[in-house]
Amino acid sequence: MNIIACDDLMSVLDKNDDVEFISPKPICPKNNDAMCLAIVDNCASGNKRNCEQWLEFYYQSRSIYRLKVMFKISPGENNGYVRFTDMQVRKMLEKGIIRQEDLQTVELA
Repeated sequence: MNIIACDDLMSVLDKNDDVEFISPKPICPKNNDAMCLAIVDNCASGNKRNCEQWLEFYYQSRSIYRLKVMFKISPGENNGYVRFTDMQVRKMLEKGIIRQEDLQTVELA
């Protein structure tokens, strides 16, 4: 499965003046509390890739995009990722919000 690292996608979206973020950037740990911080490297949900958060933004102040960001890429890497085949990613490519050559895709094992 090909994925896009959330940080890479955020970097590309940040450069687009027509993008206005609705939600804060998805990050790991998901919750800023002692429990979540204490288990971040050994988080069972994250290591099973069951932790999901949402990235939401407006495009040109009218279209809303909502992407599911999954955590974690690997046990040693707390970055989130989006599936390259996600319908919202395909739609952003078609509309020119992002360009494929600006994204680095990675094969997720």
